[in-house]
Order: sequence, then C-alpha cells, then structure tokens
Amino acid sequence: MIAPVRTPLRAVGAGQRLRIAAPWTFVLLLLLTFVIGHRFHLPKHGEWLDTYAYARGASGFLLHPSNLYDAAVPQLHSLRAQNAFIYPPSALIPFLPLVPVTRGLGLAWTAEIWTWIDAVALLAALVLVARQLGMSAERTAWVVAALMLTLPVLSEVDSGQVEGVVLLLLVLSWQRFPRTSSGVLLGAALALKPVAPWLLLLPLALRRPRVTVAAVATLLVLNVPFLPFVGGSGTAFYFGQFLPWMGTHVIQDAGNMSLANLLQTWVGGVPMNPDHPATLSPLHSSTTVELVLLLVRGAALVLFARELLLRRHPPFQLFAMALAALPLLAPTAWAHYWVFLLPGVLVLLTDRSVRVAQVTGACIVACLLLNTMLDATTFHLAVFPGDLVPNRSAANVLSVLQDALLTVSSVVMVFALGLLRAPRPLLSRSSGSAPALAQLA
Repeated sequence: MIAPVRTPLRAVGAGQRLRIAAPWTFVLLLLLTFVIGHRFHLPKHGEWLDTYAYARGASGFLLHPSNLYDAAVPQLHSLRAQNAFIYPPSALIPFLPLVPVTRGLGLAWTAEIWTWIDAVALLAALVLVARQLGMSAERTAWVVAALMLTLPVLSEVDSGQVEGVVLLLLVLSWQRFPRTSSGVLLGAALALKPVAPWLLLLPLALRRPRVTVAAVATLLVLNVPFLPFVGGSGTAFYFGQFLPWMGTHVIQDAGNMSLANLLQTWVGGVPMNPDHPATLSPLHSSTTVELVLLLVRGAALVLFARELLLRRHPPFQLFAMALAALPLLAPTAWAHYWVFLLPGVLVLLTDRSVRVAQVTGACIVACLLLNTMLDATTFHLAVFPGDLVPNRSAANVLSVLQDALLTVSSVVMVFALGLLRAPRPLLSRSSGSAPALAQLA
C-alpha cells in the first residue's frame, strides 16, 4: 500500500515565518541604525535640538522653577523659532527623571536615551494602527520599513522630538474610545505637546462628552501641581500670552511646512527667512493668501462636519482625519509633525478601492526614493531646507520642493480621508453585535 503524500506543514510554516521575520529584522536594523547614527549627529556644544530644550527645561526647573519661561519671552519678538522650552509645564514630567543623566553625563546622553524611547514608541504606534486596520504581519513590516525611510520619521529622529510618544498615546486613546480611559490618554498626549487641541472637540461631536471631560481633567491634574512653582507671572505669560500667540502666529522659516507658510511664501511674497529679505515670488497679495487659506480650511471643516452627520466612518478613521489636518490648521508645522499623518496614510493604504491603495503606495515609494537620494547626497539622516535666495544648490532645491509637495499632499489627504470609503477590516472591527456607527447615532 502506497502511503499518502502529506503536505510538509512544518516547511510551509517555516517559510511563512521566514517571510515575516525578514522584513521585521529589516525594520529593527533601520531603527538601530537611525538611533545609533543620531548619537553621532548630536550638536556638540548644546546647540539647537528639541530634546536639549526639554532636558534644559527640566534641569533648570529644579534649580529656578520661576524662570521656566524666561528663554521663551524673546520668541514673541522674533520672526524665527527660538531654542527655548515653549511647552506646558506638564511636558517636563518625562524629562525630570533624566535630570541626573543631564547633569552627570551631559545633554547628549539624555537626548540619546530619549531618542530610543521616542523611536520605539513611534514604531509601536504605527504597528498598532496597521493591525487595527487589518494588515497582515508581513505587510505591516514592509509598510513600516518604507515609512521609516521617509522624511517625517527621519526628521523625528534627527531633531530629537517627542511626537513618537505623543502618537502612541493618541493611538491607544483611539483604541479605547469611547471609554473614559480614552480621555485620560488623550489628555496625557496633549500634556506632552499640545499640537492638535481640536482633538478635544471630536468626542463632543461624537456625543461622548465624558471623553473630553476626562482629557481636560488629565491636562489640569498634570499641570496644576507645577503652577505654584512656576509662579503667577510665568503662568500668566505662558497660558495668557505665549500659547495663544503660538496658536496663531506663522513662524517665518523655510522649514515651516504648514499650508499657511506655503501660501505666505509663494502667494504672499514673504521671504522664506527673515535674514534674507529678497522674495522668490512675484506675487505679493496677502489678501489672496487669507482668502485661499480661509476657503481651504472652510471646505475641510464642512467636509468633516458632513462626515460627522452622515456617520459613514468609524471613530478611528475620524480621529485619523482630524490629526491629518494639523498642517492645514496649524500656523507652524515642521517636517517631524508629518508623523501625525501616518495613521491617515495607513488608512488610505487599506481603502477598499485598489486604485487608492496603489496611489498611496506609489506616493510612499516616491517620498522614500527622494529623501533617500537627498540623505545620500548630504550624508545626513534628514535634510532641512534652507532659503533658496542664498542657496540654490540642487539638494536644497529638491529639499524645498519635497516640503512643498508634502504640504500639498497633506491637504489632499484630509479630503481623501473624508470622501473615500472606510477600509473593510476597520468597518468589521467596528461592528459586532451592534455596529459602532449605530451606537454613536
């Protein structure tokens, strides 16, 4: 009797495990390369790096708490961004335990430790979003690897930011919506960096006010204990003058990728940097800038209100859409802010329309190739654009063009997220015995 032929299940399983392990190994190697490489690109004499501002703020707070915002005062009278602690007092919390490292080993070691924390948090956030959208482990790894080679992630690592931790807190908040813990996590994210305060309005629009109440309460709990030490004048300055100014003022810088600054440069005829008063645009119409900005923002808000009324999309996609509007609504948006658009990118990649997913994938590849070429040319992890008037090298022209394309694509993404259908896996995850959309009605 001839024995039946059996399928080598172990071999098939081993092959599948290898296909999954290979891209994840590549992701981990990229992470190690970026973070270790960042250590060799740190400023040597305490120059500009956002982690340094946080670390200095925490160290100085323990010595002279009432002077926390002294270095931020000149920002109100400067057209350019200043190297100062410009965040709420609660942003000191994760850096206070690192004060002994800052004083004993120096700012560079604090920056390196924080970069590890932030990079791992960013990777975890992207994986959680991808899994929430129903991506397989293998596809998730390749997509995350591609995103890690684009400007937003490279800029996040290179400039020593906190957006990775903020994004992880936001993703965890979205996953727990509409529970009260969702509001606590949302409040914690905004306490570290209040980049998108309009997220507090979304639970109200979705008829879950307790989430907003929990978020506001968390913000208060994390900030109020600092206020007696900061003092009345420091508190009044930050919350009464500085925070409203930051929420409305457009920083005049070639690296500011907000739609407001893009229009201001190319339509309003404002110089890219105040140090070089020569303009690049023959147009000099501030009225046109305000009108276009008002129309685009108004159209986005109308679309968002329409989606809230129709309830065609689950809350997770609405949160991704609201966060993707950051470059559209904020007056200042640096390259690393684009990590907040990555959840929206993943949503588009899993759209039920194959064409939409293909276009999104092609855009990721284009961003990857362009930025990789620039990084290889300059031997650096991320390219920061300069004013085209004194520097019209090919690398700088491509850097400015890359930023402009990313700004325009962010606006397109907001409208795409509102107009396109929700991903099928996300709809199924949001359903069950009682669909989530019906529960919100």
